[in-house]
Amino acid sequence: MPDRVRGAGVFFYDREKRCVLFYRRDNKPTIPFPDQLDILGGHIEEGETPEQAVVREMAEELDDLRSGGPYALSDHRLFTVYSDPQGAVDYLFSKAADFVLTDVRLKEGQSLIWLTEEEAARTTFAFGYNRLVADFFRALRDGRV
Repeated sequence: MPDRVRGAGVFFYDREKRCVLFYRRDNKPTIPFPDQLDILGGHIEEGETPEQAVVREMAEELDDLRSGGPYALSDHRLFTVYSDPQGAVDYLFSKAADFVLTDVRLKEGQSLIWLTEEEAARTTFAFGYNRLVADFFRALRDGRV
């Protein structure tokens, strides 16, 4: 179905595979899920592949203060393709973070935050992503990422 909303995002995880990086959405009543935690990423534009979209989205959402330019996502891999009950499709990639929070600046949203599996289990994520987040932590724990 070509009119389905399609998105692409990335789960950054720490080297110890204990924490995953999320961002807090802006607290604006005009956007969906204001002030909730979300996965970094966004919509796939017409003519883009999911791979192209996730690279573009990371460049739009993060500045790399080490290079002085947009963050250049590389060395990531597809984790899963997720469909929600409404038919939206998200392509989720994973990558070991090659930065610390002081190396990057968030350009969209309020803040970046690392969560452990236990913290994530107590959090309500935007777009109903709780099951997806739990699946990713399970994959980290089981060595599938």
